[in-house]
Amino acid sequence: MILDSVSLRVAFAAAALTMLILFFFVTYRSTRSRYSLLWVVALALFLSGSAAFLLDGSAAQVWANPSATSCSSRVP
Repeated sequence: MILDSVSLRVAFAAAALTMLILFFFVTYRSTRSRYSLLWVVALALFLSGSAAFLLDGSAAQVWANPSATSCSSRVP
C-alpha cells in the first residue's frame, strides 16, 4: 500500500503536535529551562511548517510554501 504525501504530512503533524503538548505541559512547565523552551519552539515551527505544506496544490500555495519554508529553516 502506497501512502500519499498529504496523509504522511498529517501523520507527522499529529506526532509533532503530541510531542509539542508533552514537551510544553510536562517538561517545560515543570522545569522552566531554556533548553526545554528551545525544543518547544522547534516543534512549534515544525508543526506550523507542516501545516502550511498541507496547502500545497491549492490557491493558498502562493503564500503557504514560502512561509512553510521559512518556518522550517528557522528551527533553532
